[in-house]
Amino acid sequence: MSFRVRVFALFILVVVTATAATAWLTLAQVTRQVRESTAADRQVVAGITEELRETGAAIGAACGRQVDQRMPDRWAVATAARIPSTDR
Repeated sequence: MSFRVRVFALFILVVVTATAATAWLTLAQVTRQVRESTAADRQVVAGITEELRETGAAIGAACGRQVDQRMPDRWAVATAARIPSTDR
């Protein structure tokens, strides 16, 4: 095998190795970012739900009514088929 062919084969090996390493690092970074984003979304939703629950309880207590603590759970189930209106 000539010197040029060996140099070319070594060059191709380096290029393929660098490309594979870059692809692996990119995939690892994207996977980590997606995991962190999902966890942050869950925390935000939990915080909003708790804040709405506390606000609803405070408003209900100010009006002299007892607020059902399971209401957000029932809303979550009802939203799949739209929340029925009870203002009649």
